[in-house]
Amino acid sequence: MILESLRALAERERLVDQPAFQSVPVRWIVDLDEQGQFRTLTDTAYTVQEEGKRKPRLEFKRMSVPRRTVRPGQVTKPEFLVDNAQYVLGIQPEGADAKKIPMETYRRSFLDLLLKAKAGVNSPVLNAAIAFLENDEQRGKAAADLQTRRFASNEWITFRLRGDFLHESSAVRNWWATQSEDTDGEVEERQCLICGQFKVPARLHDSLKLPGAVTSGVPLISFNERAFEKHGLSGNENAPVCRACMVAYVNALRRCLDDKFPHPDGSGTFPYATIQARQTGAHLH
Repeated sequence: MILESLRALAERERLVDQPAFQSVPVRWIVDLDEQGQFRTLTDTAYTVQEEGKRKPRLEFKRMSVPRRTVRPGQVTKPEFLVDNAQYVLGIQPEGADAKKIPMETYRRSFLDLLLKAKAGVNSPVLNAAIAFLENDEQRGKAAADLQTRRFASNEWITFRLRGDFLHESSAVRNWWATQSEDTDGEVEERQCLICGQFKVPARLHDSLKLPGAVTSGVPLISFNERAFEKHGLSGNENAPVCRACMVAYVNALRRCLDDKFPHPDGSGTFPYATIQARQTGAHLH
């Protein structure tokens, strides 16, 4: 079974050692002092010249951040610690379509999630980020700086205090690792289609950026019409996969599709030749 092989690949190459986190390219770094005063805005972008390509490709520094979630439709659902300008600063790129939900609602939801974490952990960089987000003047300075640059709505923003990143704070990461979207006690355990164990199925599956699909990515498992449901089940209950197996197969697919996928030990990226072999299924057995 392909999904079982993908899970095995993820386990063999230690892609799921930290299931609550994933490696993503982060473009913007908001540098702060201990009081949350804005210092500078750093752009991590750099260009890569590919063989056979006329124009260089723009890439951003990869960082290990809390796992990205699925944000369906017009809803307010902040990411933890690292998010886009809409959630972090309450602004959009010039010319972007107006949102039905006020920018302040997005911004406040991101801050509220940090405040929730603060109630459980003590972290200087977390405290500085919250102080910054609660200060209209300081937040406005960062927003004005970002507005003078060319930024996109899907670019991630993180915080740094005297060289320490917010998403690298051990206390904050440990707190986040204990959180789970699948904590609803009313959800019935079902037999996972991949590992075969009876567990609470993942309510939503992480999106994958696939060739020819929408740029924001699509989940491999999704039921968007009642006609696809049966036996009184709803949504992804029709194809139950536990969260651990979902994270594993998604990480394995991302590793196979990304020629710059970082090695979990920080030693670099997986060799492209190996990825090509994985795409053909040569090593998925």
